[in-house]
Amino acid sequence: KIIGLTNDPRNVVLACNRGQSLGAKGNFTMFSFKGNDLVFANLTIGNYCNVDLDFPLKSSLSRPKRSSTVVQAQLAFVEGDRIEAHNCHFLSRLNTCNLSGGKRTLFDRCHVECTDDALATGVYLNCTFGFYSSKPFGGTRGTGSVMLNCDFDVRQGERQYFTKVQGQVAVVNSRYHSKNQNIYIGWNQNPTDNFRGYQSNVTLNGQPIIINADKPEITVDMTGKRILDAYCFEYQGKIYYNTYNLLCGDDDWDPMGIKEIVRAAEKERVISLTGIATQMLFQPAVASTETSVSDAKLQVIYNRFGNFPDKTARNAEYKALGEEKNYYYLDVKKNVATVSGRNFSNDAKRLILQASIHEGLEAAAVVDVLPKTKAAPEFITLPTIKENSADKSLNVNYQIELLSQSDNSIITWYRFKDKTASDTIAVKVSRNGNPELQYPLTQNDVGYYIAVKVEPRHKNSLTGESKFAFTNKTITARQVKTQNISTDFHDFPILPQDKILAGFWTLDVYSPVDNTDYEWNKNRRNTANSWIYGKGADGAAAISGLIPLVKGSRLLFTPVEKKYDDMRIYLQANPCKTAAQGFGMAGQYLDIFIKFDNQTMSGYALRIIRTTKSARAVDFLIIKYENGQVTPVTEPVTTTAFLTACKINIEVQKDILRVHAETTANKEGDDYPNTVNIQTIISHNTFGGAGLFFTSSGGTNSTVFDKMEIEWGK
Repeated sequence: KIIGLTNDPRNVVLACNRGQSLGAKGNFTMFSFKGNDLVFANLTIGNYCNVDLDFPLKSSLSRPKRSSTVVQAQLAFVEGDRIEAHNCHFLSRLNTCNLSGGKRTLFDRCHVECTDDALATGVYLNCTFGFYSSKPFGGTRGTGSVMLNCDFDVRQGERQYFTKVQGQVAVVNSRYHSKNQNIYIGWNQNPTDNFRGYQSNVTLNGQPIIINADKPEITVDMTGKRILDAYCFEYQGKIYYNTYNLLCGDDDWDPMGIKEIVRAAEKERVISLTGIATQMLFQPAVASTETSVSDAKLQVIYNRFGNFPDKTARNAEYKALGEEKNYYYLDVKKNVATVSGRNFSNDAKRLILQASIHEGLEAAAVVDVLPKTKAAPEFITLPTIKENSADKSLNVNYQIELLSQSDNSIITWYRFKDKTASDTIAVKVSRNGNPELQYPLTQNDVGYYIAVKVEPRHKNSLTGESKFAFTNKTITARQVKTQNISTDFHDFPILPQDKILAGFWTLDVYSPVDNTDYEWNKNRRNTANSWIYGKGADGAAAISGLIPLVKGSRLLFTPVEKKYDDMRIYLQANPCKTAAQGFGMAGQYLDIFIKFDNQTMSGYALRIIRTTKSARAVDFLIIKYENGQVTPVTEPVTTTAFLTACKINIEVQKDILRVHAETTANKEGDDYPNTVNIQTIISHNTFGGAGLFFTSSGGTNSTVFDKMEIEWGK
């Protein structure tokens, strides 16, 4: 027990003022508690790295925050069960972590201030919150978090969510307060169709609201339903919050001491107020069925709060949402739903299956109903390569048995020098069912044979045996159109390639030689998984492109060997971060190489770096590499330009390096410009290498690159 001997939690303060890059390397955590039955009462746990310490009992002990730049400044992690906090304040900003990690945690009459990735999963009763950013929960675990009679003071923006990563939340008799009457309130930024959140009597500035009102099917309004008794009930004219039902688990834990009131209310109402499940789920929540081949079996399960399985037999009602009723057959036996495909069209159909019980719980699952997969098509004519001299390109010609289907053949183009094709390197690939029939020839192909592999398939077929075609001569300079590169990466090979070869891309993981300030795994060389092509997350969730997966992902292009003078790079970058800080923590950066020697890591780069100046902006500056060692060339420019979509143009003309960057996104946060213009004179070199080096982690800290152009002067 840690108890403040006061009724005012501001009078007993456990304090520190350290955060990531501000007094600590990595994320600083103030406390780590291990054990069950921890009790905190009548005190403040505060990290004053980004918050002023106001100590009214003795003003001479007050002190200003360490920095106005918000960094990860965590309070406490807990490993244990039955954790309770009464009349406590938890003060920080980013990653507040107010007793995060407990199996069952109660917050009673507490006040929490935070930005993102901050709140612990638990039951919050009569609590108040200061939300200084849009996603206070990184996510919630299992049965989620519960907000009972709480007040949310929203201090930011136009959209407020609960979680960044999807997780269950229930909100009862709670109030949002915001200066923006039109602020949007949602569960998370991109809720899936199988998500369900629960609410009853929620208001914004005194007016009733539905959370995620633009997608109302994912919100269960518990008002007037039996499920509401799991959270609150009326007894003798008074509302009681049913923390006993939520927290009693299998060991009868009753931190609020209301068990006897619950029992008395049960007798008066002749109804059970304990053992009420608060979660209903499909397992699995995402499934598929192939018509006439395989069925999808989905089982409904129930959990009491705290992730205690509930085996009570219940009869659920099942229905399909949407217009796909003619494409499946549904059979339910003993809470197992079997979906059989009846899809005889050419396209997959998506079914949203919902189950509900009369008490008010709901579950949803996404089932893809696929047409029957047909046998792989045979080749009618084998692949051949034909040169298109007008377009300076190669085309692959072939015919397969399509049976009125669209051609989805998988086509991969290769370069090789050995006539036996033992040294092939993939240079272009097909994705998403779109066969890449044409291969534009560039200077990088000169001196190489070209091969193409065709794996025949159509929209609903298996993939057939691959066949190859080859050029019978190497490519010559007269056949190529350009030495320049322009790609949106949709056909970019994501294959292990850690060799630095003229005319090729290199994808690997790199650890900088001058790294001394930040933790780094210098032995990691997982080149197979350093990049991926796909959709981003969070602020870049709607954008497809090339995505770095790990800290140190490096992408290089090495041009054919000759001397290069003027050069230009254009890059479209889409950070997943939505507050213009770009990266997971201060010190992480993106380098865009230009006029670069990839072998020696020498040349120039635009560095975009998150610093301790601001949690809502980054710095742009020009740096010089010499054998991996970095020195700044220009002063940093602090900007909010690194937001989706950020357009960056870097050019060198007659040894003058110019940078222009801008974003189409609305500027949010600190008062910095959302455009960048930098110009400097550089030392002459004849390097022509280009590339990217990304030092943040993946996921919501990553960036999607969906356009890159590299041009060399004559």
